[in-house]
Amino acid sequence: MTQKKFISPLTDFGFKHIFGDKDILLAFLNDLFEGEMQFKDLTYSDKEVKGDSEEDKTIIYDIHCTTHDDKMVIVEMQNQGNELFKDRILFYASRDISNQGEAGSGWKYDDLKAVYSIFFTNFELFRVQSTGEALMRHDVKLMDITTNKPFTDKLHIVCLQLPLAVSEISQSETKLDTWMYNIKNMSDMQQLAQSEDMPIFKRLEQVAEYHNLSPEDRRAYDRSYKHWLDMYNVKEIARSEGHAEGLAEGRAEGKLEIATALKRIGVDVAIISQSTGLSLEEIDKL
Repeated sequence: MTQKKFISPLTDFGFKHIFGDKDILLAFLNDLFEGEMQFKDLTYSDKEVKGDSEEDKTIIYDIHCTTHDDKMVIVEMQNQGNELFKDRILFYASRDISNQGEAGSGWKYDDLKAVYSIFFTNFELFRVQSTGEALMRHDVKLMDITTNKPFTDKLHIVCLQLPLAVSEISQSETKLDTWMYNIKNMSDMQQLAQSEDMPIFKRLEQVAEYHNLSPEDRRAYDRSYKHWLDMYNVKEIARSEGHAEGLAEGRAEGKLEIATALKRIGVDVAIISQSTGLSLEEIDKL
């Protein structure tokens, strides 16, 4: 297999190596929240809270940090999802709030840090309920539905759907569009999409280039990439098998419908059997 120029941020190693670079993560956060807030510095936490299940631990990669103004930021890459995934997002985001508390009555709620949970999803999770429109970014906050005003500023969830990133860089309208295009396509690119007002992508190229990794990190990335490929292939095989099973069921139902119609108009059962491949016994039961 030919080695690609850049590592994939969809892998555990690739995600943590790229966003474990403070300059890159700060630039990403500031472009993500442009016009809302500005982050000047951050400190990475040794804490890594993955899922409770073994499946979660293989498909979810996360980075925890605290900003200069005491906000907690959790950035995750999630490769697989199901119908309960929104509940999972709410559970883990809420846990990052509740884990700040201390046992006993002495803890003060005014010490509560705001939590920003940012989820890259390598699958489509959200659509606009009223229109069915698919958008790349969704922001989730607690809202007072009576006044239509925020209930609290302590919880902010951002979901970024990689499949809905722009397919061509010429379609990019925002800095976030350029980030998402590069993250989605990085491992297949020879040069990242650049813009004059985003010099951080020069830094990203240096950090993400495979041949700039140390020999130890290359081995770690190779293992991580192989694991990701194995997981991806299992998912694709399951999808293909499900598709094939659906086609087979459809063909079987079609044969039965044809045989029923032919039998209804009096065609000889031997001819029906020869035409559809159904046994005489199966046709007799129709």
